[in-house]
Amino acid sequence: MLDVSLPNIPLFYKRNRIVPLEDDKTTLRLLCGDGPSPRGLLYEDEGDGLAYREGKYNLYELKIEQGRASVSYLHHGMASRYQKVVVCYPDREEIIPFVVE
Repeated sequence: MLDVSLPNIPLFYKRNRIVPLEDDKTTLRLLCGDGPSPRGLLYEDEGDGLAYREGKYNLYELKIEQGRASVSYLHHGMASRYQKVVVCYPDREEIIPFVVE
């Protein structure tokens, strides 16, 4: 059992996975598990209302291949608010522009 406090709750995630976290309204932070090619999904909508029912949302595939982060659309239904990505590897961080391929 871990001894933790409310402000310091640990985050556990699987090897070879990417966990997306929002730093602020325009920065996406990706926690990357160790493994040959981590992957993950991210859903984004306007955060209020029911516009997602009409397709106004984005679904992204996040992946790291050969040390390079990439983001691609699985569904593109609105303008994204993200401008940059901070990729957090087990041993380093990398800041890249938010470019969807």
